[in-house]
Amino acid sequence: MASLAIPAAFGWPLITATLISAQVVYTGFRYAGGARSQFKVPYPDMTGRNLNENDWKAFNNAQRAHYNYVEGAASVIALNIISGLFFPHASAAAAGVYIIGRELYARGYTKNGPTGRSVGAGLLDTALVVMFGLSLVGAGGLIYRARQ
Repeated sequence: MASLAIPAAFGWPLITATLISAQVVYTGFRYAGGARSQFKVPYPDMTGRNLNENDWKAFNNAQRAHYNYVEGAASVIALNIISGLFFPHASAAAAGVYIIGRELYARGYTKNGPTGRSVGAGLLDTALVVMFGLSLVGAGGLIYRARQ
C-alpha cells in the first residue's frame, strides 16, 4: 500500500493557492469594477448594453478579463495543490508564473482588447500545463507504488 506524506515545503503551494484566490477578487475589483465605475454601468447590468460601441467594447474587455479568471480559478487551484503534494517547489514556481501571467493578461485585455492578452495567456497557459504534468506524474507515481 502506498502512502502520501505531506512534504514540509507544501506551505509554498498553499501560499500560492491563497494568492491566486486573492488575485481573482483583486482582478474583479481593479479591472471589472474599475470599468463599471468608469463607464457608470449599474448593477445588475453585466454587459453595459446602454453604452456607445467603443465604451461597450472597453467595458466588456475588462469584464472578460475577470470572467476568464473566474472560469479557470478552480482548475488552477486544484492543480497547484495536487502538484504541490508531490513537487512543492516546482508547483509554487509554476503558480508564481501563473500569477504574473494573469496580471499581464488582465492588463493587456483591459487596455488593448483580445490581442492584448497574448503575453499573459502564454505565461499562464504554460504554467497550467506544467502543473497539470506534475499532477499526473505525482498521482501516477502514487498509483504505481500502490501496485507494488
